[in-house]
Amino acid sequence: YPNRFQSNTIVEHDLTKTTKVNLALCDITGKEIAVFLNENQSSGIHKFEINSEKYNLVPGMYFLKVMLNDQFVSKNIVKF
Repeated sequence: YPNRFQSNTIVEHDLTKTTKVNLALCDITGKEIAVFLNENQSSGIHKFEINSEKYNLVPGMYFLKVMLNDQFVSKNIVKF
């Protein structure tokens, strides 16, 4: 199920070693709206807050693209 949020949501990931992290938000058409992270991060738990006002997100479905080194994960999130 998608992660639903109204104004803010927290994205959390746990790394076992230093990893290249790319975190981006795309709209329903696949257009990249924002790149939140594009950096090496050390091992441990990392949290990132997505503020819908800061990125002018209107209600709808979005895709959170996460690249950890060469691994790709996509998560659905819904702004209501």
